[in-house]
Amino acid sequence: ICPASSATAAPITPAPYVKSGMNDIYIQDQLSSTIKYEAQTYYSATGNNSTAIGNTYIGLCTKSTWVAKALAVAQTANGGTMPTCNTSVTAYAVSSPLSTDPTKFYCVDSKGFDGKISTPLGTSTVCPTR
Repeated sequence: ICPASSATAAPITPAPYVKSGMNDIYIQDQLSSTIKYEAQTYYSATGNNSTAIGNTYIGLCTKSTWVAKALAVAQTANGGTMPTCNTSVTAYAVSSPLSTDPTKFYCVDSKGFDGKISTPLGTSTVCPTR
């Protein structure tokens, strides 16, 4: 969370030659920091607009520029697989395969989960626990 500032840090783009362990750190950083912060900002902002929708996470994956950039960075870091980003009115979940082991994933969700999982997210808006 950005203390006293409304500015969001720009996603860091990993160099393709960086060791894969570092790429996992990029993935974790993008999901744990950028996605979670932007999700809360997006949710709050949708409740303050002139539409009748009210607060929602719907559109987070496609309408937030910062989320799109973070997903692209995670995709580069994991070797080319687009992270899964699912939303509903009241929930979201985002996961990306890890570069060191593409059968493992890093996942964050609106329920507070932030960690590694071994089951793909699929279409859920809640990260499967470990």
